[in-house]
Amino acid sequence: MGDEKTGQGKQKFMSGIMDDIYAIQRKKFVVSICAVLLTSAFSPLFLYFQNADEARFAEIICPIGACLGLGLVLFILCWMIFRADEKAATAAALLVLVIENFALLEKVLLSVFPHLHYWHTVPIILVAAMHLIWILCGLFRGDLSSDVAAVLCIVFGGLIVLNGAMAMPKIINRVRIQHEIFAAKEAEKERSKTSSTGSPNIYLLIFDEYANFPQMETYYQYDNLPLREYLEKNQFNISYTSRNESSSTSVVLTNLFCLDYVVDDSFSAMERRAFREQGMLFKIMQENGYRTRGSFDNPPMEDDFSDNTEMATTISGESMEDLIKQQSIAYPFFQRDIGKHLLTILELEEFMTSPEMIAKSDMMTIAYFTFPHMPFVVDEDGNSIHPSHADDWEDKSYYLGQYKYATKLMIRIIENIIENDPEAVVLLMSDHGARSRSEFTIEMKTNPLNAVYFRGEKLDIEGLSSVNTLRTILNRLLQLDLPMVNVPQYDFRIGEG
Repeated sequence: MGDEKTGQGKQKFMSGIMDDIYAIQRKKFVVSICAVLLTSAFSPLFLYFQNADEARFAEIICPIGACLGLGLVLFILCWMIFRADEKAATAAALLVLVIENFALLEKVLLSVFPHLHYWHTVPIILVAAMHLIWILCGLFRGDLSSDVAAVLCIVFGGLIVLNGAMAMPKIINRVRIQHEIFAAKEAEKERSKTSSTGSPNIYLLIFDEYANFPQMETYYQYDNLPLREYLEKNQFNISYTSRNESSSTSVVLTNLFCLDYVVDDSFSAMERRAFREQGMLFKIMQENGYRTRGSFDNPPMEDDFSDNTEMATTISGESMEDLIKQQSIAYPFFQRDIGKHLLTILELEEFMTSPEMIAKSDMMTIAYFTFPHMPFVVDEDGNSIHPSHADDWEDKSYYLGQYKYATKLMIRIIENIIENDPEAVVLLMSDHGARSRSEFTIEMKTNPLNAVYFRGEKLDIEGLSSVNTLRTILNRLLQLDLPMVNVPQYDFRIGEG
């Protein structure tokens, strides 16, 4: 009887020991997996937190998923080599950091050995990383390996929490502004539609980064005779000396729709959008019996104004996913799909050149083209150019070619309007001139295209900014008394749109 109890006691004792061992192993496994996942997710999350005032979290879901998948695959492969969770986690985490930030490491290597090529830098960096892993894993034994995995969890988990906390005010502000915009749009829908007054249609055509005539002559040695002769032939009033307040698209267009200089570069993207959505221009148009239709980047087929900010991009049109890919080891194999950019432009141009676009009356149409703004996608004949030249400002032919092609689109749109709606008012503008070459002066960068067709009548707009030109048109057309406003000069930070 005593032996039986002793045996049961030993069995329970051994069972308890095994349970403790399994618990420790589970804990080590969980810590190891967390170390890999947190390390893998850090880069895309850091990019999101830095741009939380403009970007939505949904924009990095796919990149985060890819990074987490990469980390897990590397963890499995490393475990097959080391047969230890903590060492596998350390090795996988280091490899993930190398793969996700390869372009940065390569840049450092090329600063020392500038003649190396990609097929040289890949094996050099990977072999160096694997040697480092082998040395570290040889040094880390026993509890030290567990400590390293725990440190990785603490460091990268802490960095994610810290950056998230710092970005939280931006996220909260962005959500607040989104709710305000939504509420304003819902209130607008509730307002009754005004009856037709027979007022002439207004077309506001904006071509992003379309340089005025002086800049093209000075820096590109190009006389934009096709456009100038066409505008003069069709009774357009042209200003050659206009100046805007900034060379930032978002700043200029926000102030344009507000009919005043209410924002500058210090305002966040979402704050500027809130001002645009509730701009004084739209209120004045509604008070005078006009409907307003238009959008950024999308065909203006709806009778309201919408701002397409679904995806945050750099000044050259790169999304956060593009930036993450460009930093990774596979960057040569990822080419930006710049064809989508041209397709969007052509869809808008197709709508604007169709007779169906012409409303009977009382309509203000806003058509904004992100063109000839980079990425450079076509030459002057509309032929595609290689994606490697999408942001090539050094070779002047790429901007010039896209500029000439944009001119052709512009003329086709104006022809459609004047032929089918000769009593209309057409404002042909750009937000700013070409920006991205060092020799461009601030005066040239902020010298926009500015021309007005006022039902075939003469109108003096020489030297007026975009805001004051629009005020002048509204005064003349709607018998208003809007005074001219002083044009400030803001500094534009390269990197904004």
